[in-house]
Amino acid sequence: MCNVIPEFHVPSGESKALHMLSPRKEEQMRTKPLKGIRGIFWRSYIIWLALRWMPQINLGDLIWYAGSKYYVFNGVRCESWRLANFDNSDHGWVKRIDCKKVVSIKNYLQSFKSGYNFYMTSWFDIWVTEGIKPWMRACRIWPR
Repeated sequence: MCNVIPEFHVPSGESKALHMLSPRKEEQMRTKPLKGIRGIFWRSYIIWLALRWMPQINLGDLIWYAGSKYYVFNGVRCESWRLANFDNSDHGWVKRIDCKKVVSIKNYLQSFKSGYNFYMTSWFDIWVTEGIKPWMRACRIWPR
C-alpha cells in the first residue's frame, strides 16, 4: 500500500509554498520587498554610526593607561573601564577619563567592526520593522 499525500486547494494567484508556512512566516514573505528597501537604509545608517564609533574607546580596543597598553574588556560601569591583565585594588577598573585610545589602523578597524556588529545583531531587525522609537534615544548606544 502506498501513502498518498492529499492535495490541498490554494486560492488562485497564490503560491502553494506560501500556504505551507506559518502565518508569521507568510506575513514576512509578503512584506519582504518593503523590508529589503528599509534594510538598505538601516544598514547604511549603521555603517555611518559605526564610523562615528571609531574614535571612541570601545570594548576590545587597545588603550594607553599609566604609560602602558591594555585591552578594554568590560565597560558596564558608567565612568570606568575594566582592563585586561591589569591588577589594582578595584579588580582592574580604571577611570575612563584616564584612558587614551591607541591610534592605529588595526585598532580603528576593530572599533568599526565592533560597532557594526553591535548594531546589526542588537538593533537592525528592530529598526527595520519599527524604526527608532523615542525611548531608544535615551539608551547609551549612540556614538558621541
